[in-house]
Amino acid sequence: MASRSTVQGNFLLPVEQAEWLREYAFKTRRKQAEIVREALADYRRAVERDDVTPDDERRRRMTERFAQGRGMDLDILLEADGRIWQRES
Repeated sequence: MASRSTVQGNFLLPVEQAEWLREYAFKTRRKQAEIVREALADYRRAVERDDVTPDDERRRRMTERFAQGRGMDLDILLEADGRIWQRES
């Protein structure tokens, strides 16, 4: 990756995520930036696949809302027939 140009940016993380990242980087002896780049690449591959299922899309929307610090909207969890997603009757 050294040959690619980079951008330096500041991203706010919840304390719990920042602490986990710090500890994980220490345990695995890897740079935090390397771990974040790998996670973003994995996330990008998952989002850009052609075979995205409704469940994948729902999980993406939930993750996006939580990453933005917003709560859950019930409409994300509703199936087309009005049932709650993955809830046993």
